[in-house]
Amino acid sequence: MGDKQGGGDSPDFSFLSGNDEPEVSAGDFNFDVSDSAAAEPANFPGVVEADDDSPELTEPDEPQVEESAPVVEEPSKPTAEELAAQKAAKLAAAKKLAIAKAKAQKLALAKAAAEKAAAEKAAAAKAVAKAKAAKVNEVAQTTAAAAPAEMSATDKAFAEAAAQAPAVSFQDDVVEDDSVSFEATDASDDVLTTDTGVDEKPAADGKASPKSSSRKSARESSETDAVTGGVSRKVFSLVAGYAAALTLLVAFLIATGRLSLTGAHPLESLPDIKPLESNEYKQVPADASLPNGHTLTIGQSQRFGDVIFTPVKVTREPLKFVSMFTGAADDQMTTSPVLKLWFEVTNAEDSGKAFPPWDVALMSHRSPAESTDESTKANSFLMVLKNGDETETRVLNYLHPALSNFDITDQNSRKVLQPGEKMTTFVASSPDVSHYSDATGYRWRIQLRKGVSDQHAWGVTTLIDVEFTADEISAAAG
Repeated sequence: MGDKQGGGDSPDFSFLSGNDEPEVSAGDFNFDVSDSAAAEPANFPGVVEADDDSPELTEPDEPQVEESAPVVEEPSKPTAEELAAQKAAKLAAAKKLAIAKAKAQKLALAKAAAEKAAAEKAAAAKAVAKAKAAKVNEVAQTTAAAAPAEMSATDKAFAEAAAQAPAVSFQDDVVEDDSVSFEATDASDDVLTTDTGVDEKPAADGKASPKSSSRKSARESSETDAVTGGVSRKVFSLVAGYAAALTLLVAFLIATGRLSLTGAHPLESLPDIKPLESNEYKQVPADASLPNGHTLTIGQSQRFGDVIFTPVKVTREPLKFVSMFTGAADDQMTTSPVLKLWFEVTNAEDSGKAFPPWDVALMSHRSPAESTDESTKANSFLMVLKNGDETETRVLNYLHPALSNFDITDQNSRKVLQPGEKMTTFVASSPDVSHYSDATGYRWRIQLRKGVSDQHAWGVTTLIDVEFTADEISAAAG
């Protein structure tokens, strides 16, 4: 942009050239600062001395920024619940892995066992087939060798064919139903033709040649011998199954007392209740037949081992209880009327041992120990025959704990009898017997201790059935 032309005041730009400025030397800036406190302030143009009461101007304070290190948040520690959850997850994962490994190992072992069993089975079938083939060939050769010297032409041809009969080979074929079939193959047609030199062509009239017929008859005879000489797998399976079923039946009869391998009846002597393990109970079926002389009626006496047993009477009355320690009666403890079978037991004079023939444990023994339903296992119970019904209904004995602090009044439980000593006691039924007021016949099965084993020093028990009718039941003991 050019200078403005014409008159008038125009700006002076001469200072930009720098030529008109006075020269400045270093001496122009020489100040005396020896006593600056007493020196008067210099009068600089444009500087006005401020009044005393004017406010002092100060530079604003710069905001101070506190320098601090950056805050680093430490990761929070897991809680006990989180640690437990992590541990449980690890254990679950390890358990799953262990189960998977166990399953894989089990499958591998099962597969190996199956393959081994299949191989053994195939080998056995093959051995049987070879044995049968050898037997058939031996029979055929023996038959041919034993042929009489003089025979008809047909018989002679048959004998020659039998002597030259091909070896019959059997190929075992194991099918899916585990049965083994045998397929007979004749691989010696060419051999026969070579040996005899006979052309096996059919006759002109369409009939087979005598040689061919003889050979066919020999082969059919050999195959028939193979079928009849051995035992088929189906027949063997039937016989084996029958034998197994018969074995189980005999074992069941022995266990339930219906069969004995010795002269004595299996229910003649039974173990006592103490040697049995926990939850082990040897039950005799309610319909099992007892040995001869073990079924009595009221008033009959019979000796069983070292005990003479006599049923005396049957009463219907409540049960009462006394303290086992003091013998004092507790009038508040009583039951509803039950049936009592009173009997007398005598320890024989020649027994030579003292033992308790009867106690509440024998009366209440059952499995489970506190059970009272129909599924309860027991060897001592009352069978009730209702009027007009031929079937019997079981009523369990009264359940009284053997370790109770109270004894049943007049039962004489656990009393030890010396040789020649006797006592009167009873067995009591459950109060459920009141549900069968129309009963006409009864059969009470009792498990009685008849002696002590010389070998094990444990008690030996036996079973006794006492039969009576409703007319033989009295109202109360007397």
